[in-house]
Amino acid sequence: MTNVKYSMKSYAFYDRSGIQNNLEKQAEKGWLLENIGPVFWKYRRIEPQKLNYSVAYFPKASAFDPEPQEEQKIFIDFCEHTGWKLAASSGKMQIFYNENENPVPIETDPLTELESIHKSMKSTSLPGYVVIFILTLLVGFMGIHEAIKHPLDIITSNEQILYYASFAILFIACAIEAGAYFNWRRKAIKVAESEGIFTDTWNHNLLTRFLIGIVIITFTIMLACGMNTAEGIMRFVSVIVTITAIFSIAFASYILKKMKISTDTHRSVYMLLCLVIPIALSVFAVNRTMDIADERRDVPVAVGFEWSQTEKDLPLLLTDLAERQATDDNSYHRYETKNSFLASMLEAEHISFATPVSGVSYRVVKVKQNFVYEKCLTALLKDIDHNIAYAIPDNLSDEEEKIAIEIDSEIWGAEEAYQLQIAGNPHERYLLCYDDRIIEIDFDIDITNEQAVEACRILLEI
Repeated sequence: MTNVKYSMKSYAFYDRSGIQNNLEKQAEKGWLLENIGPVFWKYRRIEPQKLNYSVAYFPKASAFDPEPQEEQKIFIDFCEHTGWKLAASSGKMQIFYNENENPVPIETDPLTELESIHKSMKSTSLPGYVVIFILTLLVGFMGIHEAIKHPLDIITSNEQILYYASFAILFIACAIEAGAYFNWRRKAIKVAESEGIFTDTWNHNLLTRFLIGIVIITFTIMLACGMNTAEGIMRFVSVIVTITAIFSIAFASYILKKMKISTDTHRSVYMLLCLVIPIALSVFAVNRTMDIADERRDVPVAVGFEWSQTEKDLPLLLTDLAERQATDDNSYHRYETKNSFLASMLEAEHISFATPVSGVSYRVVKVKQNFVYEKCLTALLKDIDHNIAYAIPDNLSDEEEKIAIEIDSEIWGAEEAYQLQIAGNPHERYLLCYDDRIIEIDFDIDITNEQAVEACRILLEI
């Protein structure tokens, strides 16, 4: 039977009532608080008993202090004389316990206690809330911009959906935490001024833990979904780097505190580590990620250019459209897939550099939820002039407008059909709408109508 246990910190810094109630329940189960860490709280086994706990806040204290300040020592001595023993402390928070049944409260003036809590919050939790708000809002604006400019990248990617969802949930959790504090403080001040009593803090621990748990689960699934892409690997490495940096800095700070380094020196070293460790880990991570990417990639040289190539077979090749054979040393092919619970997208192209140069490229969007069909179609129509297999000039004048014109869909067996037109001239790029999918295909090769229809039939079968 172990005599020590750890539990994750899950109460808000200001939640005095929640912390006290939880510690008193732990004492009744036979566990006494021994140490407060940034993530975990340490308990040691005792005989089950009823203890009274009290959380006190000392705004002048710092997490970088090697030991309690002189005023804190006097305060702690005073508490011990009244039966309150120091269980653990961390920065501005001190937690005391008392074995007496009805002990005299440490704090007797509720307004003074509220002011101590608020001053402590202003240099601990509140700046953290601000940082999280700014970070989540920036990510939110990026998501909105991405949804406007490239909606298909989000609709067809579980990774992207979960990424933005996790930050949205984090924003909600932070808003609940900050909002609950200011709402409680406002009401607590009114009660303290009118009745002279301290209002218990509101315990929303379960809701916060639930939301944070959802964020962690969502983020984990998001990372797992992206492990088959270079971007996903980079994002995974970034998370590992962040976690490693946080724990490395926390451990270094713990060692400095054990060495009883002065507060100013500790703070300076801490700030330096916050700068150096993330940079060093990021440089290492980027280099390692590039090495992994190079190991995964086969890069043949074609006509003076290097093209990345995959091992996957394309569903539609040039050889399906013409009798000519494109060999490995004079052709390039690309195959990418994205998938989400809303829709999936396959992008592929096959180019032959044999004279004359020819190619075929296509996108197949399979719509899984009907309500996103129109959004996918609108995005594809808007982006019908994008460059897939060959360059289309971007600096066209007004009279050379690039548009998608509706054409007869019967030959394609589609519900709707569109063709790219540039400066009044039709190009061999088509957008075809079917019941559960939308196909965009670009022919840079001379083919017959029958061959074009056969190409679509192949893409309808995937």
